[in-house]
Parts: sequence; C-alpha cells; structure tokens
Amino acid sequence: MKEPIQNRWLYGGWYLALTPLFAVVDWILGWPLRAAAIDAADLRFAWYAFLLGVGLVCWRLPRLAPFFTMLESALSVGMLIVGAYLSILGVSDQLDTTPLGTAWVANLLLCGTMGITAFHRSLRDLRAV
Repeated sequence: MKEPIQNRWLYGGWYLALTPLFAVVDWILGWPLRAAAIDAADLRFAWYAFLLGVGLVCWRLPRLAPFFTMLESALSVGMLIVGAYLSILGVSDQLDTTPLGTAWVANLLLCGTMGITAFHRSLRDLRAV
C-alpha cells in the first residue's frame, strides 16, 4: 500500500521547518548547529533563509521533502569536509570557526543522519512504486 504524500512531509519537512529554531539558537547562543561551516553571520543567516524557503516549498509539495532533505544534508556535509580540508592546508588560521569543534561535530551528526535517512527513505519510496 502506498504511503500518503502528507506522511512524506512529516518525514523530511519537519527538519526543514525547524530552520527558524536553529537560526534562533545560533543568534542567541552563537551555536550554529545547521551552518557550522559558514563563518560569516550574515552568510549563515542567508543560508537559514534559503533553507526556510526550501521548507516552505516542501510544505506545498510534500513529495519533494526527502529529495531536498538529502540535498541540504549533502551540501552541509560537503561544506564541513571543505572546512576540514582547509584546516589541514593551514588556511583555518584565517577562519573564525574551529574545524572539528563541538558545533562542527553536532552539524555533521545532524546533517549526516538526515542525509542517510532521506536516502534510505527515497529507496523505500522507489520500491513502493
């Protein structure tokens, strides 16, 4: 039996819908859980605004939620990998954030988990077709 489209929203859309909460935590506590690889605050909040827009698109088109969740997770993990690579090259002295700090690890765990879950969810949806 095929799953209703609204349940797909509940799967990945909530993650994107929680973006304002992550932005508030970043703004008040200075802990960028969803954007640890972005140094400049204005760019981080632009990223949050972009993710909020993606969340609104997924709210209107729930079948896209797993795809956009996987895409956002891949982009976030990719930014973290580039940041870690820059620290290996010695460029991290010029950056404001410390690669592999607490926020980086939390961001990697959050985005990695959501990306893997979205991937397996998409595979399950493909098998159901």
